[in-house]
Amino acid sequence: PVSGGRRNSFGGWVATLVDSLDTIWIIGMRTEFHEAVAADDMAAQQNSTSLPGLWPLVVDAQAKVFNSGIIFTLGAMADSAYEYLPKMSALLGGQLPVYQTMYEEAMATATKYNLFRPMTLTNEDILVSGQVHTKKESGKTSVELEPQGRVSFAS
Repeated sequence: PVSGGRRNSFGGWVATLVDSLDTIWIIGMRTEFHEAVAADDMAAQQNSTSLPGLWPLVVDAQAKVFNSGIIFTLGAMADSAYEYLPKMSALLGGQLPVYQTMYEEAMATATKYNLFRPMTLTNEDILVSGQVHTKKESGKTSVELEPQGRVSFAS
């Protein structure tokens, strides 16, 4: 997939990376797991994005650049990356706290920027997840108020 001809690589394959890591651990390939984690350390770049705490929607997995995009979401094309962080922490029994830390940092940022209370006719007490677009020039963030699906794991 990384060297193939297709250009839209489904969120830069971050979801596939996380899914693969938990599968390797579950089937007992501990050595291979630790090699994979050392090779692709997403945690190292998590707080150097333009929205520290979250990874951008599109990343360059081939070049191992996980911090250069400007669109951030918990929805489609990104949901698995965040969904599997607490699952990995639970599967490992907290032995590798990096997954818990990554999840907590991501959710703190997502709570601040991605979640909003939509206007409803009856003023319902609900939160909806949206996309965040960052502007590199000004360092400010603007929120695209567009609801997204598949984000119930974050609630």
